[in-house]
Amino acid sequence: VGYKWEFKDQHVAQFSQSIGAVMMAIYFYLAWYFAGRREAARMVPEHESLATAGFKQVIRTWKGLIKFYRRSLAMFLIGAIFSSAAFGGLLIVLVTYLKVSILLDSKQIGIIIIILTVCSIPGSILAHWLASKFSPLTALKISIALTIGLTALIPPFLQEKMFLEVCIVAIGLGVNLGLYNVLISLVFSVIVPKNQAAELGGFFTYCIVVFSWVLPLA
Repeated sequence: VGYKWEFKDQHVAQFSQSIGAVMMAIYFYLAWYFAGRREAARMVPEHESLATAGFKQVIRTWKGLIKFYRRSLAMFLIGAIFSSAAFGGLLIVLVTYLKVSILLDSKQIGIIIIILTVCSIPGSILAHWLASKFSPLTALKISIALTIGLTALIPPFLQEKMFLEVCIVAIGLGVNLGLYNVLISLVFSVIVPKNQAAELGGFFTYCIVVFSWVLPLA
């Protein structure tokens, strides 16, 4: 759209935010419509507030994980906290890096984001083959190692206005993002204790977003 109507950077940003706001409104409405009503699974304990009850439950869950699953699920969740923060922060920092260091315009950056998103699809398919070829945990380690290699070795060779080269790197990074997102959930589903998937599933979601703000802040 930006190329078609020759939008400036601020116009591209305004258009994308408008589309994002509309889509978010639609998705939130659909989520609200199909969620339906449910009775509360548990009540807030007496003499506690809703603001603190959730944090206390997180602490109790962590204590149980450390006590009963110290070297398995607990260690995995600690790793998921930092790896997910790194992957999430990478996408946020990437925009600034491409804009400030590589001097790409907003339309070029938008194309790169599209490449990342599209290439994550074959990455998700590749995750199935990699997990069956090795093990889910080994496949996850491979995806993390590949991403570390890409982000550590490639940027020193990139120079200003290297749009085509950045697109090629984005293909590899998108595949790795697809790998990671599938494999991190697959490993969790394999090691989660029986009959505890509901509570620990929510706790897993908490772990992969709790430190997502650290890298962009730095």
